[in-house]
Amino acid sequence: MKVAALMTGVGSAGLAGSGAARASTVLFDFGNNDSFRGASVVNPDQNGNYWNSVRTGLFYQNLIDTTNTPTTIDFGFSTPVGTDSYNGPAGVTSIPPTPAEIAATDIDAAALGILGVKAACFDYVNSPGGAIHCRFEIQQLDPAKKYNLTFFGSHKYSTDPATVYSIYSDNTYSTLVASGSLNVVNPDPNQADKHNRDTTLTLSNISPQTSNILYVDFIGNDDDTGYLNCLALSEVVAAQGWIGTSGDWNTSSNWGDGIPNAIGATALFAKAGNANETVTSDTAITVGTLRFNSLNNYTIAGAGSLTMQSSGAALIDVLQGNQKVNLPTTFASNTNINVAGVATLRMSDPVTVNSGVSVTQAGAGTVSYESTVTVLSNGSIAFGNSNHVAGLTVNATATATLNAGNNKTLRADALSVLGRLDLKDNRLITPVGVGTITGSGYTGITGLIQSGRSTGNWSGNGIVTSQSSANGSTYTTLGVARASEVRPSTATATAIWNGQTITGTDTLVMYTYGGDATLDGKINVDDYIKIDSGISAGLTGWSNGDFNYDGKVNIDDYTTVIDANIGNQGTPLGTTSGFSGVTAIPEPGTALGLCLASAVSLVRRRRTR
Repeated sequence: MKVAALMTGVGSAGLAGSGAARASTVLFDFGNNDSFRGASVVNPDQNGNYWNSVRTGLFYQNLIDTTNTPTTIDFGFSTPVGTDSYNGPAGVTSIPPTPAEIAATDIDAAALGILGVKAACFDYVNSPGGAIHCRFEIQQLDPAKKYNLTFFGSHKYSTDPATVYSIYSDNTYSTLVASGSLNVVNPDPNQADKHNRDTTLTLSNISPQTSNILYVDFIGNDDDTGYLNCLALSEVVAAQGWIGTSGDWNTSSNWGDGIPNAIGATALFAKAGNANETVTSDTAITVGTLRFNSLNNYTIAGAGSLTMQSSGAALIDVLQGNQKVNLPTTFASNTNINVAGVATLRMSDPVTVNSGVSVTQAGAGTVSYESTVTVLSNGSIAFGNSNHVAGLTVNATATATLNAGNNKTLRADALSVLGRLDLKDNRLITPVGVGTITGSGYTGITGLIQSGRSTGNWSGNGIVTSQSSANGSTYTTLGVARASEVRPSTATATAIWNGQTITGTDTLVMYTYGGDATLDGKINVDDYIKIDSGISAGLTGWSNGDFNYDGKVNIDDYTTVIDANIGNQGTPLGTTSGFSGVTAIPEPGTALGLCLASAVSLVRRRRTR
């Protein structure tokens, strides 16, 4: 570790000039290619953001914001400070560090949000220890604005498990404005090799202090060494409240304090009332938070578009009402959609999840995607309830998930999966064909399950389940069939399956027991009849007994799947929402037992021939 001398050029002498900061967010990478065992972020980073990679011994003027726009913001250290990367998130590092060491930086990029960049988290500055604080100043800030400071510190074997970050009112560091503590290492002494990889600390709504400067201080929680790897300085965007009735989003008189249309902006709909209102925008709008807290039912519509984007995570928050977004929507930042149990949200126009972006759902309310959903590479989306989409496209390296619960159905009128569609313990309905066999490979939906199942651990691309009881096992799995193959009556009539109306041409996918050829959530004589018929006729496909998706129905499907599972199966899966509206096959208990025993006996005799 090297310690720099006292920084010069910081303080009142550094305040020449004036002007407001233009940046919405400025990113600091502590350590660069010129610092001891350091590395610079290559701009732009994987998220398209630009960084200021700084080292000790220099005073930095006109820092750039995340869009590479110069600002009036200046920066410099005012105390001795160490710099290094050794025992940081990458562990042991060299002089200079190698690309492999930088790539080995162990962080949870999604959890860290905008700071989740390996080169930024790789190295750090630290207070020298011995009760000596590390201090720096962020100068030339806009006195009319407030700022959020988000800190990430990480180090293995730290003497002090936490680092305390503080803001003071002036360069005497005697009057505290705000302070917080962050564990940079696991506080358990037996796990001192476990560095912080997923947690940040934010000091919020901080006004510039004396001379429009933020006076920042950090030290270990027991007055020993403290660590700081990277920092985000973000302008606080005031919440924007809708006060109009139905009208144009872009008319300033409709908002209480300005039109929300910027990265990180908040659009708030909290007006009292109980009416239906339409808010239109014929141009593109961007917000970081879209919050509905009103019994008014709003429809956001028009010829424009909506982008959800923030310097951290974006949020759609529906606390009341039945709300509707009728604009093409792009998720450009990780976004949580929270819908309270008394509320609903309809996304009625095409939705796009950008590359590397995650969209999650929380709350007991319902989110309905009524148009197409497209997930780009390395992106992900989670459906928290049953949905009927016009189309779902999951690009290569992307993921779409239907959250577990054994009570949900995803209906997709069109379906393209190059990445992974994880049904967990739920169901899928689609008109896309069930598929046929070509050699040992299936086409259609069966082919997507076959490729997703891979060697049995569901690690491939395609349609998968991540349920633990299906991993490396045939006890539970995904079954697939054309509706008319498992419910013949649907060839001429409709049926209800998990709350959805199906016809004979629909393809059905269900998380069920291995051997459940009829997709009714259990293994019984009906399934043995199907596999017996399949093997005698030389058929293929799940509904004919190919339970291991190897392209054929043979003894393996008996011995390792249906025979192995029939005595071990639990309660029927999905029975509260299975088939209805069709005539079921009578299954009196005694007769079933006799038929089932007969079927199993027949199977065993066949194998001995």
